[in-house]
Amino acid sequence: MENARDRKIMPAVPTRISTTNSENREILSLDSGITREQLANLQKSGGHFVEIVYPPGAQTNPDGECTSHNGYEYGYALEGDLEMTIGDFVFTLTKSHSFGFDGSIPHTFKNKGTTDFRGVWFVHDCPGRH
Repeated sequence: MENARDRKIMPAVPTRISTTNSENREILSLDSGITREQLANLQKSGGHFVEIVYPPGAQTNPDGECTSHNGYEYGYALEGDLEMTIGDFVFTLTKSHSFGFDGSIPHTFKNKGTTDFRGVWFVHDCPGRH
């Protein structure tokens, strides 16, 4: 008799599911050197789930200005350090630390270190990419 655990059942609405691997992920490379590798295609949901890399010296905006957007932003540091300014709060995100904040608060991030910063980011309810 077939065990239900052994069967692979496809969902009824596959357009609401996204799977990717390193072979088929979209990678966005910015002029600043920052890269964003899309971990799941959530564009229709208003979400962005990415691995983000800030090389040494890279910052959110080349002029150092803060940015803001609708929705919320969350992240988890995989390696390296990233200086984060969120409103009047300035701190350094380090390996294994995480954050979350309302994207309408002006913010900017900068890698002041000598090695790449890598993290996993999730931004939702924001038009366009952050």
